[in-house]
Amino acid sequence: MIKDLVVNAAFMTMITFFSSRLFATNRKYSKWKEILILGLVQGVLGCILVYYGVRLSDSIVIDLRYVPVLMATYFGGFWAAAIAAALVMLYRMTVSPFGIGTITAIVTMLVYVGGAGFIMLRVKSLFRQWVYATLFSGIAFLIIGTQMIHIPVKILLILSTMNTLGCYAMIYFRSYIIRASELEQKNLRASEEMHRLLHLQSGMTAKIIRDSQGDYRYSLIEGQLLLKQGWNSSEITGKRPIDLEGLTQEHVERVSAIYDRAFRGEEVRYESGFNQFRTFNIVQPIIKDGQVTEIILSSTDITNWKQAEDDLLESEERYRTIVENSNDIFIAFNSDGTILSVNAKLAQMLDLKMEGIEGKRLTDLVRIGKEEEWERYFREGVETKERQRFELDLYFEGQSPRSFSVTILPMTVKGKMRIKVTFHDLTDWKLKREADGANKAKSQFLAQMSHEIRTPINAILGLNYLLQKTELSDRQKDYVNKSLLSTRSLLNIIDDILDFSKIEANKIVLEQVAFDLYEVIHDLSNIVAVKAYEKELKLHFAIDHRVPQMLSGDPLRLKQVLLNLVNNAVKFTHQGEIAIAIDYVKSDECEVTLHFAVKDTGIGISAEEQKKLFRNFTQADMSTTRRYGGTGLGLVISKKFVELMNGKLEVESTPGEGSCFSFKAEFRSTDVPAMRQGLELDMKFLRVLLICDNPEMQQVLRNQLEQFKFIVSLAASEQEAIYTISMHNRYDLIMVDWKLQAGDAVQLAERIKRDLPDKSQSIVLTSAYHEMELQKGVPSPAIEKVFFYPISQSHLFDEVISLMKPQAGAKPLKAENAEHAEKYAPLRGASVLLVEDNAINQLVAMELLKGIGMLIDIVDNGEEAVNSVRGKRYDVILMDLQMPIMDGYEATKLIRQIEHAKQTPIIAMTADAMKGVQEEVLEAGMDYYLTKPFDPALIYTVLLQSMQRIA
Repeated sequence: MIKDLVVNAAFMTMITFFSSRLFATNRKYSKWKEILILGLVQGVLGCILVYYGVRLSDSIVIDLRYVPVLMATYFGGFWAAAIAAALVMLYRMTVSPFGIGTITAIVTMLVYVGGAGFIMLRVKSLFRQWVYATLFSGIAFLIIGTQMIHIPVKILLILSTMNTLGCYAMIYFRSYIIRASELEQKNLRASEEMHRLLHLQSGMTAKIIRDSQGDYRYSLIEGQLLLKQGWNSSEITGKRPIDLEGLTQEHVERVSAIYDRAFRGEEVRYESGFNQFRTFNIVQPIIKDGQVTEIILSSTDITNWKQAEDDLLESEERYRTIVENSNDIFIAFNSDGTILSVNAKLAQMLDLKMEGIEGKRLTDLVRIGKEEEWERYFREGVETKERQRFELDLYFEGQSPRSFSVTILPMTVKGKMRIKVTFHDLTDWKLKREADGANKAKSQFLAQMSHEIRTPINAILGLNYLLQKTELSDRQKDYVNKSLLSTRSLLNIIDDILDFSKIEANKIVLEQVAFDLYEVIHDLSNIVAVKAYEKELKLHFAIDHRVPQMLSGDPLRLKQVLLNLVNNAVKFTHQGEIAIAIDYVKSDECEVTLHFAVKDTGIGISAEEQKKLFRNFTQADMSTTRRYGGTGLGLVISKKFVELMNGKLEVESTPGEGSCFSFKAEFRSTDVPAMRQGLELDMKFLRVLLICDNPEMQQVLRNQLEQFKFIVSLAASEQEAIYTISMHNRYDLIMVDWKLQAGDAVQLAERIKRDLPDKSQSIVLTSAYHEMELQKGVPSPAIEKVFFYPISQSHLFDEVISLMKPQAGAKPLKAENAEHAEKYAPLRGASVLLVEDNAINQLVAMELLKGIGMLIDIVDNGEEAVNSVRGKRYDVILMDLQMPIMDGYEATKLIRQIEHAKQTPIIAMTADAMKGVQEEVLEAGMDYYLTKPFDPALIYTVLLQSMQRIA
């Protein structure tokens, strides 16, 4: 029987073990499939226990069949227990004859399954489930056995006890298995978590062993740093350092030496760099039984930290460099006023070493202008811990006193009060401020002088304009024109002096208007020719035939630059010639680049003196100023204007031989035609012979003449000219170059008139030189006029018209007058009050206004103007600004208070061209603003606009 019990115990152990494993592995199945499997398996195990049961009689068998049923109930619930019980009972009925024992077994099994199922459902504790189920089954077995089949109590007790003990044994065995399984799962989860943590750590951890050959191998390695460096753990695990791709032999030797130290029992800490990463590494030995069996490498990514450290060091170095090289003085003080540290600036100014400064007070080193003020601000900074700002004068030995802006900044460093003080030198700034004040005073002086100078210039221009309207000879007209040009040039110089402050402030902006380059050169030649003539200098112009006649840019600034350069050339040249050359450089659809050069045979400039040329108010040699005069501003202004034209003013000079000033300038292309329109039909297709051996001049004049639809023939010598004239019927105009290399131009003209009188109508000379003889007039009766080259298209047109149709000379004026009268007809009969204190300006204005039919009243000051307006209505008032008794500003304010004059147009007239005057004029209540000297056309236009506004 004991043998049978041992066998049954062994089977129960198997039942428990397989049930636990089956329960653990079948969690992947669905619920009902799991119940079915558990029920069948436990049923089979129950059948085995029945088979090995102890047979007491044919109908009574003692076995442990209820144990697997209870296991099925525990793992699968009621239905699993029912399946197991059914399977066991079916087997029981097949091996035993059907009788009362079988019926008892079935009833007992049903009661057992129902009771055990109920207990498993209601009781949650594992131990209590098994205790209750076992007790229930034992009690039920005793009751049924004694009441139904009358089994002896002794046998029932043995059977019940055996079943109960078996169940209790299974409880403990099952508990052990569960605890073992839970511990296994916990260890597995811990291992997985550890592996995951190792994998996710920002650094890297590796376990390193030493194989039988003494090589180091990585038995475990994980971490994000590994991935950042382009590796993964599977590639490295089991490999030696030398096997890793990317590691140099030097790196392998270094880590091997570190691993050697660790295997000797030493903990090693070191930094390393690989693949742009910086790491901090700790290698620790693992000791078992007094021997190092493996080592653990822990690496932390310190790339960002090292970068931050490098940045901090760089920042500190940069700050130190700034402080040490700053022009400011930096001093760190203790709270008691003793110096902790200073920068090099203070040491330099004191001519002391750092060691001789630290530990002292500021008053020990330098005299302070207001020592009590320094002490007060320093003390307030320490007490209030607030920033202090003030100004202070310091007196350094052997130096002038210097002014400083002082900033006191209290701060706490490691629990100690530190005072950082910055001294910013204001001395130069204050000097500049004083200089700016002086410049402002200078500007105000220039504004006043502008008014005083412009007043007589206005009179000169006005009188010349009136003189142009009278009957004059050609020579007189030329004199008047040159007088006007010179006066306007003087006015431009004054304007540039007034704008010099704008040049310094980079506020000059060039105009962009269409202009005739030849017109600019023609005006230039008229202005400088007189001075050149007075000094018996030859003035020569050379213009590349590719240079466009019409350009877009600022003609006034260009003329001013050239005028300044040519005037300088005339001033510093005593004999010889002055050549003005204009060359074509390049062009495209939008821009044209030209090269301008002014070359003279004057005194020249040394290399040392050339360095001073472009300084304000400076000439190359101060003795030059005393000898030749001049402000010294001309080249400075010219240089700036050239730069605004995207060029650079350059000079080449040799003392005693002459100078050449040159520059390139950019202009915009323009489609504005250069030729006058509306040429009379009988003027077209004129036959012109051009006798010239200068290719450039020949090409330029030919292009200009052909634009008038003239038929142009060319001759380069006296013989070729005579032959050409004799072979043709007649030429309407013959143009002879003054400087023929092979022949005399005057003799050639006289010969043509004498020998071929029917072959030509008019003969003129052309010259790029403004010779003395030609300035006096035509050198021979055979020559009707002299055309000075360069000549603008419009001037050439006028000259040809005057030759071909002498009576046409008055036509333009008549046409102009007719057009003039029609354009300004609305002004005829209008009443105007002229408020002007200068008699000449009154005369000029009166003549201009009478010329268009206006009715004029004249008063001398603002007070008289107010009285006149009170007694009479005026259509418009011309108001000077600076007058005795009452100026124009006050007069305007009083006039605006008169009811009938509130809307009367008031036009300001002033010689003050300084910035801000226009704003003051409008603020005072005036409507328009005119700057003296006046352009008559501009006056008429403004008057017309004012009359149209009130209409």
